[in-house]
Amino acid sequence: MESGSTSYDTLSTRSLSHVATILGVSNTGQDVVRRLENNDRNSKRPPLSQIRKSVHETKKKLEKLRKEYTKEKAELEAVVGHPVEPRKVFKQIDELDRRDRLLQYSYQPTRKSQPNRVVNYDWKSSHWATRSSQELNEICRRQGWFVGETKAACIMWLETGEVDYELLSVHSLGRICKDRGIKIRSNEKRIDLVKKIQESDEAEAKLSEKERKELMKARRPKSRLLRELA
Repeated sequence: MESGSTSYDTLSTRSLSHVATILGVSNTGQDVVRRLENNDRNSKRPPLSQIRKSVHETKKKLEKLRKEYTKEKAELEAVVGHPVEPRKVFKQIDELDRRDRLLQYSYQPTRKSQPNRVVNYDWKSSHWATRSSQELNEICRRQGWFVGETKAACIMWLETGEVDYELLSVHSLGRICKDRGIKIRSNEKRIDLVKKIQESDEAEAKLSEKERKELMKARRPKSRLLRELA
């Protein structure tokens, strides 16, 4: 043990056993103190005097911060004219943040009754354009839409409720075909998938409103977001 530190000799048998267990030293037999002292000498951790010094300095810093906190809290309360409870404030901030995210993720773009190509759509002028691809894909995922799509495709879908099939990945096009019961081959090309989906759109457009609603009801499950909020 180093000078100025508490000797293990002063500890009770029970305390010695507890300390030895914590440090991973055998607590059986008569040489527990010697094993603990050897462990201290061989340990890579800082010496106890350095640890105590760090603890003392940390306590002083905490005390200084407490005084600054108390002073600034009093100044703030004098300005706002009422007591301020930080926990309540942080709770309100968290709640507002939660509501903001809920509104953001529950955003539902307007859907038209049948697909329609959006002509000359400029996704870069959208307010969604400031979001990263990762953020946009997360929002789309929560809406039950595809993930891993391009920024342009995500924004077009969020803004208009539609997207040009040519913008979608082969994987997403395949999912659309699967959802609609369209038979495809494993090596189907993008252009062929797009053509089959467009033909499905044309056939759907000829259905009555009632038939179309029944088709959509059978085709699509509820979105993941609605399941989470249920």
